[in-house]
Amino acid sequence: MPRTQGGIAVNGHAGRIDQLNRLEEARQVASNTRQRERQAAVTFRGIAVAEALVILALGGLFVWVITSGVRDHVVVIKVDSLGQEVILDPAPRQPLAPEENTIHAVLRQWVENVRWVTHDKRLFTVMWDKVESYSTQATMRQLLDFRTEQEARQQAGRRVQVTVTQVLKVPRTHSYLVHWREEAYDLMGTLVREESCLCSVTLDVADFQGTVARQEMDLRRKRKDFRNLFGVFVDGALWKMSPLPVQPERKPS
Repeated sequence: MPRTQGGIAVNGHAGRIDQLNRLEEARQVASNTRQRERQAAVTFRGIAVAEALVILALGGLFVWVITSGVRDHVVVIKVDSLGQEVILDPAPRQPLAPEENTIHAVLRQWVENVRWVTHDKRLFTVMWDKVESYSTQATMRQLLDFRTEQEARQQAGRRVQVTVTQVLKVPRTHSYLVHWREEAYDLMGTLVREESCLCSVTLDVADFQGTVARQEMDLRRKRKDFRNLFGVFVDGALWKMSPLPVQPERKPS
């Protein structure tokens, strides 16, 4: 018996309604699928853009490192009683005005390195490297002939000992007076009196805030020579020598 609704037979429409429902469901599924595909595409594009940005950033960093080179950051450190390193201060870009005792120590070491002669050729070279670190270019030209003379003495087997006795500041100047005793010995360890002396030198020190000191400091930063952090540069030397006093012979008792 045919099914009716409100006096109207609906059996004839049931099949079409089911077909329409199935078509609507299919369209909804297709719409949902396309929406998910669009969302996935947007996500993938975002990931691709992010990866491209990361690659560009890494490439830019690599180019910057290659073109700029390694950057040095030099600091002054001290080691405490427990062996721990403590950073005191970055290496100065401009010469500093050190304490007088620091200047005295530098000049004392400078004289010893210039005048001392040792049998060890490597140590001899190291000492003159230190002289260069604390001397202006003009002073190194002034010392050129004397270094050649010292090298000849070293090759001949001479050994020269230097004992600095005094460092004095010359008032109202950038000069210092250094006194020392110099004793030369031959291969047998015998004192060579004619090559020994009581000596003094007047050392001109470049003004710490002057043009010469700044130029010398810039030159050493380019060489990565950070030995002379305070910028104490010998800018001239005037030498004075006198023979060793003759020791009176002791009479046998």
